[in-house]
Amino acid sequence: MQVLKDKAATTPISPTLLCAPMAGVTNSAFRRLLADFGGYSAIYTELLAGRQMVHEDAGKSPYIKRRAEEGKVIYQLLLTGQDSIPRIMDHLLPLNPAAIDINCGCGGKYVRQAGGGVALFENRGNLAKVIKDVRREYAGLLMLKIRLGREVPDWQKPFLERIRIIEDSGADVITLHPRFAGQHMKRGAKHELFSWLADNTRLPVIANGDILGPATIARNPRHFEKTAGIMVGRMAIICPWLFAAWDNPGLKVDHLKTWLRFYDYLLEDFGEKDALGPLKLFTKYYAQNYAFGHILYTATRSAPTVQALREQAIRFMSAQPAMTEPPTLPVIY
Repeated sequence: MQVLKDKAATTPISPTLLCAPMAGVTNSAFRRLLADFGGYSAIYTELLAGRQMVHEDAGKSPYIKRRAEEGKVIYQLLLTGQDSIPRIMDHLLPLNPAAIDINCGCGGKYVRQAGGGVALFENRGNLAKVIKDVRREYAGLLMLKIRLGREVPDWQKPFLERIRIIEDSGADVITLHPRFAGQHMKRGAKHELFSWLADNTRLPVIANGDILGPATIARNPRHFEKTAGIMVGRMAIICPWLFAAWDNPGLKVDHLKTWLRFYDYLLEDFGEKDALGPLKLFTKYYAQNYAFGHILYTATRSAPTVQALREQAIRFMSAQPAMTEPPTLPVIY
């Protein structure tokens, strides 16, 4: 893989092994947990709505604040073409982001209705405007995360039209999740398109989507040989040590201690009431480490408090249940 650096070479991200932005997950508490293990090059925030983040306390918000131990943090923004970019940058740049990423791939209802995500990718005028507006205010590494656009005959033509806009407007890097807008996680990601895109753009391409670890790349190395880096999403929730184990597959992990550490981090940042939702979401994925993980997930799903959830998790994991090796992603419809 190529070495990826920002224009000013002040925040190098190399080798490029990234943790993806994930709603409800990549808050500061989760980034802190990943930092305990290390191994990644940079980690994303959750998708941050530009208009809302200017009202957040950057030193207290569990979504925006950045602890030094997190390392390089990439801030992903929901932008629509109607935002006050100078005001957003005034709020964001003091946090010293390793890069800024404009989301052009999220298909969530709220994001689409606001004009962001896949809706921004579809709107050629707004797409160019947003990139240029951010570029004027920010000299660092500017990234875009995209999907393939609409699944229509000859989809490659409108897709490559957007790629030209991205190139000409001042972006530095493209991250491709090779599914069509609206597919969510249905059907497999089209990994063969990483090389195709790399051949059709002058920008570095980061590979994302259904990448579970080194074994994914080893199965079809030709699909990844032209990429500038690898981005892993949901598997990093299941195995927060994944990046540390990338080149050290024999890494030993205490699963219960790791879960309890994250519990403490969440309570510190969110408080007991607001930590319950993120903790349940984390546990849903973390349960995939176990052969009968559905028992853990079922037991914790209806827990009324974080303390009740903690008791259930300790009871399950202390019994030394059978592990799943390797763990797999839960099915999402």
